[in-house]
Amino acid sequence: MNLIFILFFASCITSTRSFIKNARTQFPKGFYCNDIIRQKMNQAGCTQLLIDESPTELTVRCHKEDKDRGEFWDNWVFRITRSDTEINPEAFVEVRQHTICIDQNIRIEAYPPSIVNMTLK
Repeated sequence: MNLIFILFFASCITSTRSFIKNARTQFPKGFYCNDIIRQKMNQAGCTQLLIDESPTELTVRCHKEDKDRGEFWDNWVFRITRSDTEINPEAFVEVRQHTICIDQNIRIEAYPPSIVNMTLK
């Protein structure tokens, strides 16, 4: 039983990494992260957003029925912070692993909805 759990968990990690790696390639150098994520979400049919806002970050997810979601741009949760925000040393590795774009203004991190625990409005 433990072997099945370990194999399932390992496949989830590999899948997450490949989604993030692919997403990073969608942000060409010299473009603003905000413009590209807006374009990608629009292309995925995302016309409305669920938003959770705090003084230091904005968390967004496409507002769609689960049955209508795709694999990434209209499914995953994106955390947006200022690019010069100091990262807690304990969270540094996780933030770096999930960052899909950083420019002179913002950093965008991507998280699968299955690991995000938040209430979006």
